[in-house]
Amino acid sequence: MSFTRWPLTWKICTPVFVIAIFTVALAGISLTSLKEAMLQERLVKSVASAAENTRDTADKVDASAQELTENAVQLRGQVATFLDEVRRRSAA
Repeated sequence: MSFTRWPLTWKICTPVFVIAIFTVALAGISLTSLKEAMLQERLVKSVASAAENTRDTADKVDASAQELTENAVQLRGQVATFLDEVRRRSAA
């Protein structure tokens, strides 16, 4: 196959088309890689957000449990005082 017989237009267009095809292929690969990286980053942020929400919820539950524990201690004290009062009155 001799390139000398080709018209000048084909001699110029052939390398241009080859370069254009490789450019499109490279852009496609690059965009696919970018898309995967973006999805992975979004997944990492989503997991981090879920972990933070879980931690916040756990903190709220812990605070509620502590408050309930404090209320239970106060109620136990009141019950003990009441029982002591009842015992004292029944003994008298």
